[in-house]
Amino acid sequence: MRKITAGLFITLDGVVEAPEKWNPPYYNDEMTQVVMGQMADADTHLYGRHTYELFRTVFTGPSAPPHGQMMTSAPKIVVSTTLEHPDWGPTTLISSDVAAGLIKLKQQPGKNISTGASGTLVRFLLQQGLLDELSLLVHPVVVGTGKHLFEGGTGQVPLRLLESRPLSNGVVALQAVIDAAPPGQWCWASQAAGALREMKHAVDAALARDATLTSIDSGRLAAARHQYRSAVLIGERETAARVGPLMKKHHALARRLRHREDDYLRFTRDPGVPFDNNAAEREIRMSKLRIKVSGCMRSMTGAENFCAIRSYLSTAAKHGIGSLDALTQAATGSAWIPATP
Repeated sequence: MRKITAGLFITLDGVVEAPEKWNPPYYNDEMTQVVMGQMADADTHLYGRHTYELFRTVFTGPSAPPHGQMMTSAPKIVVSTTLEHPDWGPTTLISSDVAAGLIKLKQQPGKNISTGASGTLVRFLLQQGLLDELSLLVHPVVVGTGKHLFEGGTGQVPLRLLESRPLSNGVVALQAVIDAAPPGQWCWASQAAGALREMKHAVDAALARDATLTSIDSGRLAAARHQYRSAVLIGERETAARVGPLMKKHHALARRLRHREDDYLRFTRDPGVPFDNNAAEREIRMSKLRIKVSGCMRSMTGAENFCAIRSYLSTAAKHGIGSLDALTQAATGSAWIPATP
């Protein structure tokens, strides 16, 4: 699952409007590296109409910066009901059902989706639970007037700080992810598990209505998916530098949950996929742990024999035949065989 990330210049009093009026004294090569680093993790840029038109002018004009051609050739998404002719490189317009369109975009393969310089769009993403990561370059200046990033009823948005780094020019680079856990009750694994349960409840409610997922509550699903991604991202980062076998396992789990998100959440898109998404693994999991300890899985033959026996017992149990009876019949040469349709 792709992430939507936002990067903004902001003043000490929270203003994001017209950075060209207060940013130039602070902009240097160090800030360029920070901005380009954020862009390197993305392959698609997301804009509101005003920012799209402003950036088009900046990056295609006679004084365009060195990375102007890169910005022009990058795939772009514009959220607008008034833009009629998007003509700056490869551009896709979303003019209705914006949240659903962005959710669909996040489900497509690719790198991050990056947005910047549009406070209105970032507020919308926060309200809809679609923003995964927020990076702010806080300038040591108070401007007194202008539009603020958090205004107009954004509501409480819990953030979890990943990095706070002062630059040589006095600007502070902040990087945070959205954290939906209650204060003092955070555990990334518990939050991820809770999000999975919430998605299962949404799926069960939709299937109870019409046996399909067409009526699923997309808002509820999006919020839970957002909570899942936030928890996994934090879990991966918090365990990356730890030592010891237990913490290594935690890190491996967080990485799997992030990199295989599409597989793990397939049950939210396909009613034929069970919630656990791995019935075969569930069948042998506990027995597999015991067998692994005893050592009989040290050869391919041992593993194959174990899986064959476990599969036979599982199938027999589903037909009402106990494991002891099934084993007795198999050992005496009269193994139970399921009837063919």
